[in-house]
Amino acid sequence: MDLCVRADRVISVSEPGAIERGAVLVRGGRIVAVGRAADLAPPEGTPVLDLGALTLVPGLIDGHAHLMLDGSAEPMRTLEAESDSQLLLRMVRNLGVLLRAGVTTVRDCGCRNHLSLVLRDAISSGLLVGPNVVSAGKALTITGGHYGFVGHECDGADALRQAIRAEAKAGVDFIKVMGSGGRSKPGTAGLRRSAYFTDEEMALIVRESHRIGKRVAVHAHPTAVVRTCAGAGVDIVEHCLWLDESAGYCFDERAVERIAEQGAFVCPTLAGFFPRHPAARGIDPEMPKIEELLPYFARMRELGVRFVSGNDTGAPYTPFDDLVYGLEIMGRFGLSPAEQLAAATLTAAACLGRDDVGALAAGRRADLVAVRGNPLDDIRALWQVEVVVKDGHVVHRRDPLAATAPAV
Repeated sequence: MDLCVRADRVISVSEPGAIERGAVLVRGGRIVAVGRAADLAPPEGTPVLDLGALTLVPGLIDGHAHLMLDGSAEPMRTLEAESDSQLLLRMVRNLGVLLRAGVTTVRDCGCRNHLSLVLRDAISSGLLVGPNVVSAGKALTITGGHYGFVGHECDGADALRQAIRAEAKAGVDFIKVMGSGGRSKPGTAGLRRSAYFTDEEMALIVRESHRIGKRVAVHAHPTAVVRTCAGAGVDIVEHCLWLDESAGYCFDERAVERIAEQGAFVCPTLAGFFPRHPAARGIDPEMPKIEELLPYFARMRELGVRFVSGNDTGAPYTPFDDLVYGLEIMGRFGLSPAEQLAAATLTAAACLGRDDVGALAAGRRADLVAVRGNPLDDIRALWQVEVVVKDGHVVHRRDPLAATAPAV
């Protein structure tokens, strides 16, 4: 579809600052030009969407979600009660919530029976309208480990190789590894403060995955796993909570330096551990106060770590329309509004290995979001999503008569 989108302000993210009274030209679902509206004359007959005082930004990227969960107080209970058919329908609903919140690409970090791959392919073929899905399929874990009931339980090198090859055969986009325990169903192995896999096993996972062209993302609550990730050359470190093996917290600056040197990414998901909802306070007794963790992440930023947006969306009290809250937390450990916006667009796209999303630039997909206010002044402008364009088609316009969600 051809389209010309105009707005008082266009933020490409790939270039600094904003274009005042800008325009984006779209042809066949791709961006062909971005610039001042006065300099970009659309071909005759091209529909023009004039958004007036709004700001145009790239479609947002949720870098850590679980489409199979529901963000309720007990998402695992809901998951276990549903058949695959019921679950697939709820996942479609979750994708709709993401899209209306301005998320046009989502990285699913572990799903039951590869259902996220079904949705990914349905969206890419045009059968379903929704965000682009980048999927890990089933996560690798130990027997009885975190997410083992919906993942691959692997003990030893041969089991790990077999699981990686099975996931590649299924068509996953990357390999997800549960490097330690976490918040999962009762009866799973704890070891939240210790590593599930040895240094040698993690190196094998990275080596085998890279050999077949798959990036590796590792769930890492304890410092021990962050160190293992740094040593093995993992591509994406998830959570990075710096839990000490016995009690308390232990920051490892050398591990951070290695992560930064390797160009790896960190997806903090702090919004998933410190949700906005009052009922969530105190549900995770092992977590410190957020003020205790923020200095660690501030130092990581100083050392050059690249942060990616993502809330562990779908986890307890972590709804699918809350991505901006996680970006606000990034501001609390030092990211500027421009860095916060990049974490949800251009940097996240690089993390996913995608050069077709994440910026308003020629050749990229025409995934655009119009918001009120200027996110380069205050990232909270991203809460005010007015229009969403996906692949050059308007897929959402906010109803001005609709009630806004109550603050929590």
